[in-house]
Amino acid sequence: MEKKILVVDDNKNLRELVVDMLTSFWAGNDMSIISALDVENAQEVIKKIEVDLIISDIEMPGKDGLTFFKEVKEAPKSSHIPFIFMSGSRESCQKARKVGIVLEKPFKFNELIEATKNLLEIS
Repeated sequence: MEKKILVVDDNKNLRELVVDMLTSFWAGNDMSIISALDVENAQEVIKKIEVDLIISDIEMPGKDGLTFFKEVKEAPKSSHIPFIFMSGSRESCQKARKVGIVLEKPFKFNELIEATKNLLEIS
């Protein structure tokens, strides 16, 4: 069964880089990578598609990644979805570490891949 990863980041270049890294690594492994430019767009995606993992920036215009996390976890349909947070702010990283895995920008490719493998339980 195909697994789906949702990448949420308002920074187009970083969002596309993360999508490209994941797509190249998971090529041929029944994995689909979906992207959203903000929390509102991401919420629309998870209403329509069952995702297996969310990788979200923390600091975004409008709703931030931690608010998005809280809303996802409060909804019965999506409460099981694991999160990986991304941020360039040490303060935001410290807040997010209380609830999930955090990749501090700039992060290494292998850190991203290891985190996705662990949360998707793929060896």
